[in-house]
Amino acid sequence: MLKEISYWTYFFLLKRKYLKDGGHKSDSVMFISVCLFFNIASIIYVIEYYANFKLPRLPITTKWELTSWIYAAIVLVPFVVFVYKRYFKQDKLQVLLEEYSKKSKTRLMIGRFFFFIYCIFTWIGSYVILAYFQH
Repeated sequence: MLKEISYWTYFFLLKRKYLKDGGHKSDSVMFISVCLFFNIASIIYVIEYYANFKLPRLPITTKWELTSWIYAAIVLVPFVVFVYKRYFKQDKLQVLLEEYSKKSKTRLMIGRFFFFIYCIFTWIGSYVILAYFQH
């Protein structure tokens, strides 16, 4: 599933003219990592709601506080490492690009549709879950 997301994120960011010198690769890794984090956090939030317990919260408060940046980095680093090693190392990225260059137009259109649905559900769904599953 993440292979499809990885390809389309890379594909769309590669088309951006303002990203130079590999910026599209690092932005792709970060975008997918944040999406994974939002999805896992949403699942945990729903489980907390139905199980009627609450995990301790990290003290991430504002962008002006150094400890907030440290905690955010600690939380996101495993996601970034996983996505980079699994999909964006140079040899794996080339294999991924070659694999998708051989797919039919119909298959690519289905993949693009899946990517947009995933992004919509990830970003909007996270906010909906926060709004409706308050505890």
